Order: sequence, then C-alpha cells, then structure tokens
Amino acid sequence: MPPRREFGQPDIIDYERIRYPTLVIAGAEDKLRLPGYHEVLGRIPDSRIVVLAEAGHLLNIEKAGEFCSIATGVPVDLLDMGLVKGLRLDGGTAHVELLVTSPLCTQIGLIVDRVREVLAEVDGVGSVEVSVDARAEWWPGMMAASARQRLRAVRPL
Repeated sequence: MPPRREFGQPDIIDYERIRYPTLVIAGAEDKLRLPGYHEVLGRIPDSRIVVLAEAGHLLNIEKAGEFCSIATGVPVDLLDMGLVKGLRLDGGTAHVELLVTSPLCTQIGLIVDRVREVLAEVDGVGSVEVSVDARAEWWPGMMAASARQRLRAVRPL
C-alpha cells in the first residue's frame, strides 16, 4: 500500500519493520498507486514489484487469470494447471467445467468471467456456460508435465 499521505493522511505503516519477502503486483496504467509503490518497496528489504501491462488500478479484475502464476514468475494457463475438468461444444454453446486448486480460491469468479470472454470470441460459439466443481480434489500431478518442469525450476512441487 503506497503511503497514505497521498490522500492527506499520515503514513501509519513502519515499512522498515517488514522482514518477509514482499511481492507487489501493480498495473502499469495505475496512476493512483503505482508511483507510491516504488517508494514503499525501497523501504522494505527483499521486496520486488511485478507491473502488468495494460492494467490499471483494478488489475485483479483486468488481469484475473494472471494472478495465480505471477508469484512464481512462471505463467501457467488453466489447461496446463489441469484445472479444466471438461470442455464440450453443444450446438453453439461451449460448456466448461473447472476445478480449483483450493475451495478457498479467491480468484475463481474472475477466472470464470475471463473464460467466458475468451470463448465468446471463438467462431461458432454463441454462448458459454461455465461451472466450477469446488469439491473435486486437485493435486500437482494433474498439471501438464511441461508446466511441472517450469514450476519445479523455481519451487518444489
């Protein structure tokens, strides 16, 4: 969070006391916060920022599908993650069933919206129905081998 003084309020966070690796994800078009992030990161040891192109202040909505792989620096899509349980085209309707890595996934609503947007652009698709099986168990072995190798290079699976 950039200093509150930008909003006429005192800065109440002692950033120098943060002792954990910190990742800040910001939108390149975020005119409200982006300048302040760089100042704050200079005060937090072992911190870094990832700036997403073509995203503004609401980047969690604008770039929802990218959040899950940003922390590793290894982009992995839904198919490679093994999160697409089913996909079929019935007439002009695309039916997609997704899994989540955790029933506590906070991004699934945004991911569902993005799946709808992408599939709606495909020729022959008139409508898109997406369902989520939050009770199904997902494990890293469901990932594509190539995705597991890319992730294994930066963290253990």
